[in-house]
Amino acid sequence: MAKIHLNNLSSTIEYGERGSSNGQSATVDFSLGVEKYFYKPGSFLNKLSISGIVHSSTIKSDSVQGQQVTSTVLEYGLSASYHFLHSPFTYGRFIGFGTVGAGVGDASDTIDFLDPDSTQTSNTFSGSSNFLYLGGGVKYFTKRGFGFRGVLDYYKRSESYVIENEDATYTKVVSGPRLLMGIAYRW
Repeated sequence: MAKIHLNNLSSTIEYGERGSSNGQSATVDFSLGVEKYFYKPGSFLNKLSISGIVHSSTIKSDSVQGQQVTSTVLEYGLSASYHFLHSPFTYGRFIGFGTVGAGVGDASDTIDFLDPDSTQTSNTFSGSSNFLYLGGGVKYFTKRGFGFRGVLDYYKRSESYVIENEDATYTKVVSGPRLLMGIAYRW
């Protein structure tokens, strides 16, 4: 299964008589996973699957004061899905499923100063992350194994940054509903 979300917009910030700067407002969100089904007819395991997930996300945004913030996260995790309506081995029908997942990763926030009058330098903060999600969705596969999936879930990620020169730990929490669409191949 693979899911991708891309946008890449340019931005221009005008500082009145002090000039202007150009920046970027972009999002790149990519997930890749491998799902294992258990073929045991009549067993509870027949409706269960587990997945390994790799998720990468980069968000760039400019402020009107001439700062560009780039937030990046690379996460690894596991998920489990329970299939209902139809067997997960069905072709040509929508397969409903519930899913839960969790994992860990690395996070970074970089602040670049675009204002031509700024004497500040760029700062990068590196940290760790963990995430959890719970949701449901549908899958559909053709007899040739190609398919698609849609998932609506509630996602929560916590990022932790240790700021050395301040001897402090900062935490950033990102949470909310997500709608994910992707393609899949089953062999």
